[in-house]
Amino acid sequence: MAVHSARNDYPNMTLVTMNPGWVRTDMGGAQAPTSVAQSVSGMLSVIEKTKPSERGSFQSYDGRKMGWYHQIEKNYGYQRDGISKFL
Repeated sequence: MAVHSARNDYPNMTLVTMNPGWVRTDMGGAQAPTSVAQSVSGMLSVIEKTKPSERGSFQSYDGRKMGWYHQIEKNYGYQRDGISKFL
């Protein structure tokens, strides 16, 4: 949310938030479908293709544009009313 809010404070910068995916790491576990190399490669590709008009957006390592509320609800099961006080 800080990146989304800061986009207007830094008009010459293209700030985005990245979702690295569910990655096979100590935290993600062995069952995670995405390797570290796939995640990093995907994020670098997305960064290279990001346009200034996409400032403040939430993007996935695989190029999908993510909605702020949608992603939080999907990942954490919060209802919109339950998270609005945090965003």
